[in-house]
Amino acid sequence: MTEETKDEYTREDLRVMYYAGRSTSHGYGRDKTTTYRSGVRTKAGDLEQSVWLREAEALVVREGGEAELAALIQQASSLAWLQNDKERRQYALELYMTRPKEATKQARQKPTHERSR
Repeated sequence: MTEETKDEYTREDLRVMYYAGRSTSHGYGRDKTTTYRSGVRTKAGDLEQSVWLREAEALVVREGGEAELAALIQQASSLAWLQNDKERRQYALELYMTRPKEATKQARQKPTHERSR
């Protein structure tokens, strides 16, 4: 499934296995043009990076994980090798997809010692 969108993606479907790029050439001789496509390989298939970002954002909203994503972005801001906000957000989304869904539910609950009182 390439370049298709689906409403029922899960975290497992959108977990990034590796980045994939593809160069394509059109024309011959001096009229030859080359383009490059950036993408990610997931269980859902080879998705263009913009499609993956859109679907990952939609999944976060659908699961109500905005607070967890904000916390992951805050953690990513301390990493020197991430150059800008776009890279930090993408890295945080990748981390969000690797966490089990139960971790989000637990993050929204009160700590155990507070629930017993």
